Amino acid sequence: LDELAGDLKSVKRVFSNSSAQPTSRVLNLVQYIKDVSLFAFMDEEQLRMVASILSEKYLEDGDYLCRQGDAGDEMYIIIQGTVDIIGEADGATYEIDQAGPGDAIGEMAGLVDMPRAATLRVRNKAHVLTIQGADFRSLMQRYPSISDRVIHMMVNRLVSRSNKFHQETAEYVDLEKSNGAAIEKVAV
Repeated sequence: LDELAGDLKSVKRVFSNSSAQPTSRVLNLVQYIKDVSLFAFMDEEQLRMVASILSEKYLEDGDYLCRQGDAGDEMYIIIQGTVDIIGEADGATYEIDQAGPGDAIGEMAGLVDMPRAATLRVRNKAHVLTIQGADFRSLMQRYPSISDRVIHMMVNRLVSRSNKFHQETAEYVDLEKSNGAAIEKVAV
């Protein structure tokens, strides 16, 4: 029951925010999000409702949206610029991917209560929209098609990153083989 009460509060907040935002700001945000795949199926009224719960961030080169391991409860939609998605392990950092205009990132923290899985760092300047996790979960309840799109987006990323990992592993193995052959020639 407590969970249901929390969900109802989130839904109420989403709808109360929609009437509180200035019309011109909401209409400008609608222009940004109408082509974002998560929301592309929505009509104008639904897009206005989504726009009313978004906030904007303008970031400079090197700014961080979040760091791996941080607590987080917001998702980001990139309007302009590039964001590097960076992993950290054993004191080393490595680039996982890059995100650009129209991409939604940070969705895992918006979906579940878990630490950030990656660091998100701005390259050059960026204009980013944010949506709080509770608001995003309410939208998914109201519009199940968003859930389908999030699942599709996450599966595509998983496949892409898996393919990249396999390609890099194959390149490493080939390099090791060629280095081994060169060492054998020198030894002979």
